[in-house]
This record gives sequence, structure tokens and C-alpha cells, in this order.
Amino acid sequence: MNRRSAWLSALALAGCSAEEQYDDAVAPPEPIAPAGDVHALFVGVDDYRFSRDQYPSSALSDLQGAVGDVTRFKTALTEIYGLDLDRAVESECESGNDISVTLTNSCATRERILGALDVQIDALEAGDTLLFYFAGHGSRYLDDE
Repeated sequence: MNRRSAWLSALALAGCSAEEQYDDAVAPPEPIAPAGDVHALFVGVDDYRFSRDQYPSSALSDLQGAVGDVTRFKTALTEIYGLDLDRAVESECESGNDISVTLTNSCATRERILGALDVQIDALEAGDTLLFYFAGHGSRYLDDE
């Protein structure tokens, strides 16, 4: 297993259940701030190159809220943790700063996602947190390794 696969596996195992709900009378727990620096990669894809909009026989449809989900998630992280995340530029599909990189739609190619993930991993030091957030179509395959 290579370094990128190990990180992705660790991130998947560390995921929290979105189904967890709280009683209205009990406040949710206070968020715990990361100990070290935060490095993040955000990916959102609404428009797919081989979707039904471009190829009527395709089984894949475009989405309408994935890029917006990325924006809302980044806003929540900024408000809760005070992170100075990158800010998207209107009509641009890529933005970044020292903390985070965001790739949307046509910029969110496999090559660019993996390249940006490698850059974020290389920037990590002991105790840092790496956040990878993806909004878009997913897929499943049998991993025989």
C-alpha cells in the first residue's frame, strides 16, 4: 500500500457518522480544535464530462449541489475553527492558499486531485491534520489487495 492509499484509508476509518443526532434539549458537544496545523483539499463536481447532458445514453447525470456543498463546508470550518481557508474566485475552478486547495468541476480531474493531495501530504508535520472533502458522484469497486 502506498503512502496516499494509507492516508485515504486512515481518513475513511476516522470518519464520523452523519446520522448521529442530538436531542433538542441537549446541546451538541463543543468542537475540538486540531492540535497542529490543518491542511485541506476540497473537491466538488457538479458538471461531468461524460454525463447525460453531453451524451444522452450515459447513465451518469450532472449534479446541482456538490460545489455548493464544498462552499458550505468550508464556511462551517471557518466559522467553527477560525481557519483561513482559500477563497474561491468567481468563474475559476481552482483556488488555494497555504492551508487549503479547492478543485471544482473541470479542474477536479484525477491527476489534479491526486497531485494536490500529494502536495498537502508533503506539507504535513507530526501532529498536523489532513482533511480531504469530496462532494460529487462516487463509485464502488472490489479492492482485491
